[in-house]
Order: sequence, then C-alpha cells, then structure tokens
Amino acid sequence: MKKRVWTLKIFCSLLLLLLPLAAGAQGAYSLTVHFRSGQRAVTGMELRLYRAGSLDSQGRFIPAGEFGTLRGALPEDWDTLADSLAELGKDLTPLETQKTCQQGSVTFSGLEEGLYLVVAEDEYTNYEIQSFLAALPGRDPVTGDTLEAVEVYPKLRERKPP
Repeated sequence: MKKRVWTLKIFCSLLLLLLPLAAGAQGAYSLTVHFRSGQRAVTGMELRLYRAGSLDSQGRFIPAGEFGTLRGALPEDWDTLADSLAELGKDLTPLETQKTCQQGSVTFSGLEEGLYLVVAEDEYTNYEIQSFLAALPGRDPVTGDTLEAVEVYPKLRERKPP
C-alpha cells in the first residue's frame, strides 16, 4: 500500500513539473499593442488578430492557411504586405478580436510562433492605424535574446474631417 502511494506521489510530482513545458509548447507567446496619443490612452479601438504565416530562416514571409492564396504574389515591403493581407483578411475570421482597455492596450496571449497581422478597425475614435505585422517570438534589438512577450506601439494618425 505504501509503495502505491509513493508511486502516485512521484507520478503527480512529475506531471506538475512537465505541465508548464507542455503548455508552453502550445502557445508560449504574447503580443501586447499599446495605443497612446501623447499622454492620452486611446480606448475602445477594435483590433482583429490573424496568424498570417511564418518566416523562413532567411526572414522571408511564408503565408499560412487562407493567406496562402497570396503565395508568390507578396511584395517585399512590410507595410504594403500588411495592407495586402488586411484587404484579404476582411473576408476571413480573425483568430481573436479585442477592444483596447482604459490604458489603451490589448494583449493577445497563448500564441504560437509565427507572423501575425493586426488590423485596427474603429470609426468612433479620432485616429487611424495602418495594419501591421508582428513576428513571434520577437528579438531584443540590443542583445538578440528571444522575447516571448512582444510589445508594439503603432503610430496613430489623426483623422482629417471630410
């Protein structure tokens, strides 16, 4: 009887040690987007997140899923690429949709390695944001270390009245 209890304790201990490793393999990365205009947080901005693809060892874009229809037709310029993908994404279901909180931020967590498209859509604020791409994991520009949590501060453009 004591042997069974001891074996069960060892098994449970090993399971608890390995559980974080298994969880990390499925979605260890996060992307936080901050919207600020000067000192003011931009709240209520709706963001749609898509997993657009991945990067090969030379840093070239490899489309994934329904974005694969753009294979071979993608421009080299990242801004133009993001705009092209955002246009295609209008008819696709996003991976996740969130609105910015009171601090003007949104965090998408539990993400896998890949290249993500962020599309901001909001007609109630005074700002426009160009769609952009973010690679996960990120790289620290100084040390080159891998970043599991990437933070982005996109540029805001004030809407011009018609």
